[in-house]
Amino acid sequence: METIKAAVAAACFVGIAISAADIIKPSEAFNKQVKFIFTLIFLISILTPFISGSVNLTLSAIDTEPFLYRRERFDARLDGEMKRLTEEKLAEAVGDKLKAEGLDWKIIKVNVNISDNSDISINYVRLVLADGTDTERVARIVSEFLSIDSDKIFIE
Repeated sequence: METIKAAVAAACFVGIAISAADIIKPSEAFNKQVKFIFTLIFLISILTPFISGSVNLTLSAIDTEPFLYRRERFDARLDGEMKRLTEEKLAEAVGDKLKAEGLDWKIIKVNVNISDNSDISINYVRLVLADGTDTERVARIVSEFLSIDSDKIFIE
């Protein structure tokens, strides 16, 4: 960090000195040559602190703790959103399947677990059916459609 501070300080000082020298140069005849020399001086002043041997540009020199915390929060939100969307799409697919079979429902809630290696397992399916709907038929269709045991299906 000290090396970077030294390079920035040198760049500022040399930049001001070069600007002052550019203002007071006697004529425009050697303008390109003078600008080239000033550029070289500027680059040397910036590179000197790094060349002196105390350069440490590894990640351990940077405090990564805030970035890791933000990434963990982002990952947690992403996992939550993926779970929500998966549950929503599964409920929608079950609803479409039941409608195609001519069965009425009011509410479908699917609860899933997504593992670290992205495996999806269905914890349960909760359905609230319209009056007069055949619960055994609904349970069988949902069980076959989602390939889950009937003990994970709760019908009200």
